[in-house]
Amino acid sequence: MYRGKTLGNEVKGRSQIVSTDTFETVEWALPALMDIFEPKQHPEFEPQGMEDIEAAKKTTQLTRFQFWRLNDGETVLRRAIKDALLYRPGGIIKYCWEKEVEKEPKSYEGLSGEELAFLAGDRTYRSMGD
Repeated sequence: MYRGKTLGNEVKGRSQIVSTDTFETVEWALPALMDIFEPKQHPEFEPQGMEDIEAAKKTTQLTRFQFWRLNDGETVLRRAIKDALLYRPGGIIKYCWEKEVEKEPKSYEGLSGEELAFLAGDRTYRSMGD
């Protein structure tokens, strides 16, 4: 319906008109909804006490930078809002922090069974003599 295409259940001999009302409504509402999340105002962390003022200010600045600049927050938000208008459930944004650990390949030669098990992380390995 959003794309204004036929649904495939049209009856021959009846009207074949396709409405673009869904498209027009979603595209009309999107800018107004985007204005709610102005980058200079959201997100904002509020301090709980006098000792939290500086931390709240820095956290607000960092979060705004990460969301709006590093992660192209406008595009993410626009897609989420559009999904919320088109689909049920929609408009879900999942954010997580992934710490990348670079692993360096290593090779070993001439290891005993115990040493190999230890390197593989098997702490319950027992040699054949036990």
